Amino acid sequence: SGPFGVGPFRQLCLRRRPAPTVPMSTALASPEGWRLPAERIGYPPDCDQNWLLTSTVAPVVNDLMASAVSSILPADGSGRPLPARLFTNGWLRAETNLGGPVVDFSNLGITSLVPGEVTHALCRNDREWYERQPLTTKVANVRLPDHLYFIVAGIEAQVSFNFTVSQRLPLGGSLHIANGAGNATLRGFLGMDVDGGAIGRCEGSLGVQPWSISQLHVFGVGFSDAFVRAAVGAVLPLLVGEIPELLCRGEASTVSARIVDETGRARAFGGLPELANAKLTPVLAPLRALDLVVGPDHLKRARRDRERLAQVGVETTLGQGRFSGMA
Repeated sequence: SGPFGVGPFRQLCLRRRPAPTVPMSTALASPEGWRLPAERIGYPPDCDQNWLLTSTVAPVVNDLMASAVSSILPADGSGRPLPARLFTNGWLRAETNLGGPVVDFSNLGITSLVPGEVTHALCRNDREWYERQPLTTKVANVRLPDHLYFIVAGIEAQVSFNFTVSQRLPLGGSLHIANGAGNATLRGFLGMDVDGGAIGRCEGSLGVQPWSISQLHVFGVGFSDAFVRAAVGAVLPLLVGEIPELLCRGEASTVSARIVDETGRARAFGGLPELANAKLTPVLAPLRALDLVVGPDHLKRARRDRERLAQVGVETTLGQGRFSGMA
């Protein structure tokens, strides 16, 4: 072996610096952001993983959050996912350009949803101001976190859908070209606030890898299977772009979601934060009770926090971003 493999040089090696994290806003805006692994996704600027409380509650809270994600599509005990349980009502129309083919998606079903890794940070709404204060001011302004922010990374979801393809006619109306069904594997991440109350931020990025058409019936004369596949493939990212909102809110654009159990009974799906709140509220209840005793009115504190942030050049709006649950 070479000189660096033996003798006193055995331990000498080049260490790569860890890749820098990508801000959440950048990861969401990038078309390739969904490919980022968990360690590359940064938390919003008001959130920090270094709180003392984080190390004590992280294992329990992260497990509960993973359980909330998995509870949408529980396994049957053998590890196999049950048949599709999360379905959509309504149609989602997509077209790539004026005059091009129109694709209508329906019966979107998520047949499995597996979170790769769940982590969380504790968030303080005035964090940028707090970090710039002297130690005495920090000590005088110690408080419990305002909310939790979760990153569910390495998501893998199996999705099924029906579609129709049509072509607009110059004098009005449209020509029905084809219909069929398809499947896609989605990968990416979600980031969301969970605070036991109003749902705040919930955002994410998913990409398609891979997808296929399982059934196809072409009716339009002069249109080939390849034309239809190209039309569906061109607009599929538009459909996928709606799914984070569907998982976050239970509705997106012109469609809404419902959960169907194995007996065929359906119930509304209000989004992952709603499920997470239900599981986390009992665990976080003691902290919330303490906060209500020692903390000021939340709206009053939000206004004060916004004033503090403005002092350090951070502009915010009530009802948006970190203050989503207040107006």
